[in-house]
Amino acid sequence: MGRKKKKKSTETKQAEKKTNLLLGVAGAVFVVMIAYVVLQGASEKAPITGQNAASDTAIPNKVVKAGLIEIRPVLPASRFRGRVAQIYGYASKIPEVFDKLYCYCRCKENPRFRHKTLLTCYTDEHAANCGICLDEGSAAWEMTQDG
Repeated sequence: MGRKKKKKSTETKQAEKKTNLLLGVAGAVFVVMIAYVVLQGASEKAPITGQNAASDTAIPNKVVKAGLIEIRPVLPASRFRGRVAQIYGYASKIPEVFDKLYCYCRCKENPRFRHKTLLTCYTDEHAANCGICLDEGSAAWEMTQDG
């Protein structure tokens, strides 16, 4: 005589499904976190590129003399239109001012951005999509012009 297999109750099956789903989601989140950490480390170690091989790792003299915290260049204003282009132009004209300002959109604290100063917002497209950065950049320009 064969043994009868015990049938699992519906509640037990549902509990197992939930557990498996949670483990799958946790595993996926873990993989994404690891990928993020690896990619962040790779981007931070990426070399600064220049016009020729001799200056690939050199920091431009203008940046060193100005004592800027952010050493990446501001994106060209020609990539944008209207007010956004105008304020990107301001950032490229007075980087030493933008570099001394804290950005109140709190991108410095955000692990996605990790910006250093307001100037950092203008080294990528972040400021183009952030009203706080644009307002702060406009105010910086106006106050600089007023002395």
